[in-house]
Amino acid sequence: MNIAICEDNKAIASEVENYILNLGFRNMECDIFYSGDKLISYLLGNETAYQIYFLDIIMPGINGIETAQKIREKDTKAIIIFMTDYKDYVFHVFEVLPFRFLIKPVTQEKIDIIVYDAIEYLCSSKKFFFFSVENTNYQVPFEDIIYFESNKRKIRMVTNKEEHLFYDKLSNVEQKLDNNFFARIHVSYLINFENLCEVETNKVRMINSDILPISMKYQKTIKENHMNYIKWRSGL
Repeated sequence: MNIAICEDNKAIASEVENYILNLGFRNMECDIFYSGDKLISYLLGNETAYQIYFLDIIMPGINGIETAQKIREKDTKAIIIFMTDYKDYVFHVFEVLPFRFLIKPVTQEKIDIIVYDAIEYLCSSKKFFFFSVENTNYQVPFEDIIYFESNKRKIRMVTNKEEHLFYDKLSNVEQKLDNNFFARIHVSYLINFENLCEVETNKVRMINSDILPISMKYQKTIKENHMNYIKWRSGL
């Protein structure tokens, strides 16, 4: 697992790195960047993939939020952890879907909790949905699924790579999923909050730009469920 630490205060950056390495994971490596500009420049020029980013919010040049926006353009699945002195920022950065907020001062205990939570989340998002087509079994990671659509006895599963058709009931599909990530919005639609871009009163827009209807039955609960997902996702 590769971790990027972006913090203009060299002492804090070194402290965060030491706390992470103190966890003793054999295959965990950290790279430090002292500005968002340097981190983005490195990402554009290299193939290195970071699974976790620790970003200071207040930095010279592009700030942590702007840095996160550029990271999201390249990687929608990476875990972003904002480091800040102020809790006021918490409700202003949901568009980049941060995983946690690390309130300074940084301590070993805080790092322990956040890194272990991040690993648990990564394991959950890598779980698979299993289905069969003509006696052939398939599996798709939860994180790749955008939504399911039911049409009579068939299910259309739309992913970020392709679509699949198989026979089943949407209620059966729902039972196989993690309800932290997935929710019904309609008798015919089941969406993945990980790949949701926008929620309106009667429709949602997914990451692939598909617009899906929200039925009257779910209009009162979908925004609340989405906010609960964000709170769960961000540890609030």
